[in-house]
Amino acid sequence: MKSILKLIVAGLIAVAAAGLAFALQNETIIEWWIPVTACALPAIPAGYMLRRPFCDIIVNSNRWLGGAAAAFFIFTLLIGAFYTINYYGADENNPRQLNAKVTEKITSEHYRTRRVSRNRTVRGEKYNTYSVNVTMPDGRNKILPVSIGQYSRLHAGDNVTLTTCDGLFGVPVIKEKSFKLKHRR
Repeated sequence: MKSILKLIVAGLIAVAAAGLAFALQNETIIEWWIPVTACALPAIPAGYMLRRPFCDIIVNSNRWLGGAAAAFFIFTLLIGAFYTINYYGADENNPRQLNAKVTEKITSEHYRTRRVSRNRTVRGEKYNTYSVNVTMPDGRNKILPVSIGQYSRLHAGDNVTLTTCDGLFGVPVIKEKSFKLKHRR
């Protein structure tokens, strides 16, 4: 019973850390592979060292499965901590303005799930999410989610003013987005 409770708590912590990392990655100006690599490098040896406690949590598992579970758990904790500490530890006393240009408008189709009966769900209604691809002055690209109202008013070539601050680890963080639209008549 204790091992099942430990497994549930570890799973909830890992999901919360991964959710924070996923949400704050949209507000951070960095290539995705840099923090993934920086967090995976210490997670793999730490997972090897902590494989025995995770073998006890995952009932009847071998040492490879315990090591992989420990490495995954530590990786999600590290990546969640990286994005959270960098975002909330940002120096807001020194904001900078970045003028970026909209290069592309992106629409993504998704489907909701609909529950049909007790143990059956099917694909439900379609909905769209909207985002824009912006190019920074230094050449980096960032995909920013926007509302449908902003999406309909934006065009390729419009300017986006991003208020950024340096995060605690030196990675720039977007604190505010301002869309300046060209008025077409």
